[in-house]
Amino acid sequence: VTRAVLVDGDEVHLGAVVVGVRLLDSSGPRASGIVGHDRFVSMLEEELERARHFDRAASVVMLELASRQSSSIATILPRLQPLLRPVDRAALFAQGTVEVLLPELSGERAADVARTLIGSFPGALVAAIASFPESGTNADELVEESRRALVDAHRTKGIAIARAAGTGRLVASTTQGQGPVAESPAMRALFATIERVARS
Repeated sequence: VTRAVLVDGDEVHLGAVVVGVRLLDSSGPRASGIVGHDRFVSMLEEELERARHFDRAASVVMLELASRQSSSIATILPRLQPLLRPVDRAALFAQGTVEVLLPELSGERAADVARTLIGSFPGALVAAIASFPESGTNADELVEESRRALVDAHRTKGIAIARAAGTGRLVASTTQGQGPVAESPAMRALFATIERVARS
């Protein structure tokens, strides 16, 4: 082949090298439901304006490959979209990282979605969640707080929830099958109380 037209999502095999074509910016949603980061931020700002007006929640979930040996994000993306609601939006944030906008979901409900998503790809993904208004009040803050919480998600190999922007990134995280891990003293006390009550 000397000339070909490629579209977003195509893969080209050049000997032992596989090249994936990814559109990183787009003025509208793609057929697969995946949008570019700039469009994602714009959609997130629009959703936050709506959330402010109607006193609602909104969350951003960042999903990242758990390790370099995990499946490629290109193989995960097509299987991710059917797990999301029609109103949710996903974008490629960086190589190996997907950001998902979950309108009207609090951090706790977003954590349920994140558990479902990473559970669908056992051992392949970790997740970090930032929610409006707890983690930030604008799109840049939510994206940044969820990105920062990815560090904690990798450490615990599970889900990290960012809370209270500027007061410490992580309140609690959950590791796959190992229960909660808490960094703040208040959360450690809460989990100790829960365990004590559960045993009684």
